[in-house]
Amino acid sequence: MRTSAQRGSRLTYANVTSTLALVIAVGGGGAIAHATVTKNSVRSPHIKNGQVKTVDLGARAVTGPKVRRGALNSTHIKDNSLRAADLTDDPIGVARGYVWNYRDASPLNEASPLEGSYRYNSSGGATSVTRTAVGIYQVRFEGLTLDAGTVHVTAYGSNAAACKVVSWGGEGINVRCFDAAGNPANSLFTVAYLE
Repeated sequence: MRTSAQRGSRLTYANVTSTLALVIAVGGGGAIAHATVTKNSVRSPHIKNGQVKTVDLGARAVTGPKVRRGALNSTHIKDNSLRAADLTDDPIGVARGYVWNYRDASPLNEASPLEGSYRYNSSGGATSVTRTAVGIYQVRFEGLTLDAGTVHVTAYGSNAAACKVVSWGGEGINVRCFDAAGNPANSLFTVAYLE
């Protein structure tokens, strides 16, 4: 006659299968999942937004060439985290000239010289704004060559105007401003030439 201990020690297909399932569930599943993830197979679409933290990144994993142009601004940089040594020479360009056009409706075709802190011209020459039609302006920086670099213009004031750079070159920058409906409109604006 067999005892109960002898009866329970017999291997069956069910015993082996349940034991194997338990081993996989407890520890083997992670090993199998790990073995199926190949190098560089996890990409951005596979990662839920906000799940990668600083501690998950290797040292120097994020460098300048890996950051999309325009993706960072001052809100992304912690106060006192940058030193002069961290910046390359002229990383975003140097302002060679800027103007605040504080005369939105100056007489047509009459150059309005700007003085004091409302303008800067690195050549030392005069700076003026001429309105040639409704919402059309030419900003002139005497002695400054504007054939390279970039120009930024921003409408100024509480109205819904928008301004854009049309062209630049020689000593001048051409600006057009529009109201909220897209019609030409006189506007205050700032313009900067960076090189």
